[in-house]
Amino acid sequence: MQLSQHFSLDEFLVSEWMARRGFMITPSDADIENLTRLCRTVLEPLRRDLSAPIVVTSGLRPVELNTAIGGSKTSDHITGSAADIRAIGCTPLFIAMTVEELKLPVKQVIHEFGRWVHLSVPPDGAVPGMQALTATAGKNGTEYNHGIHPVNV
Repeated sequence: MQLSQHFSLDEFLVSEWMARRGFMITPSDADIENLTRLCRTVLEPLRRDLSAPIVVTSGLRPVELNTAIGGSKTSDHITGSAADIRAIGCTPLFIAMTVEELKLPVKQVIHEFGRWVHLSVPPDGAVPGMQALTATAGKNGTEYNHGIHPVNV
């Protein structure tokens, strides 16, 4: 199922953790609506501006998967409102800065550990209020700092 010109539903349903346990990710209609909005309002415009294919590294996460990998209990991945991405030929820092520069309608853009970018959209009809963060490994777990910054990897 195509969610937008360059993104299919299957890209958001991949989980090695689930596959190893014999489970598949089955989206609800609401999950598909949220993923479609994410693709059309954020990922497609970003792909056009970057002129580069975008790879989804984490999309929809059922609660049991999100819990198993240590995701936030309120993660937007649970509702299909978020994706972790990389783009061919672009650094995660450049991607995150581009999202900010384009003022895409995101709830969050997080430059995570210098390795990928987390993007989420607000609920349908809500006004986007971009929260830009940089995640790094701290002594007590993940630390989030306001703004998009370089990360030593």
